[in-house]
Amino acid sequence: MCKIEDFIILAFLVLCSISDLRSKKIPTVLLQVMSFVAVVFGLKCGKQTLLDVAGGILIGILFFLVSKYTKEAIGYGDSWLMSLLGIYLGGIHLLEVAVAAFFLAGVVSLAGIVWKHWKKTVTIPFVPFLTIAYFGVIVV
Repeated sequence: MCKIEDFIILAFLVLCSISDLRSKKIPTVLLQVMSFVAVVFGLKCGKQTLLDVAGGILIGILFFLVSKYTKEAIGYGDSWLMSLLGIYLGGIHLLEVAVAAFFLAGVVSLAGIVWKHWKKTVTIPFVPFLTIAYFGVIVV
């Protein structure tokens, strides 16, 4: 069931997506505001247990480590967003969003390779896929 908080988080993700599509960067100020909102909503809504939140944060930390060791193949902003979604959604729902986002990114990448003849050096912004996947999870 969708709540107003879900759509506020979605609005932040849409803003981050627009920025990511335009510049392949996410403004730090937007991430800081979203951090505050995600923590407040996570505490206020109480949708998940402390263990769920810890699982979500752990997944975010894993993304930060992947960012660091792949020299930002997945950017720090993407990792920060994953952590925020983990705080708000909890670990299990974050995994649903992450799997859906990676699947969508894979489909677009495959289409780009087949029809546009993309090379290995082509990068695509990840936040729009997170946004679409998040929307799918909150609606379904």
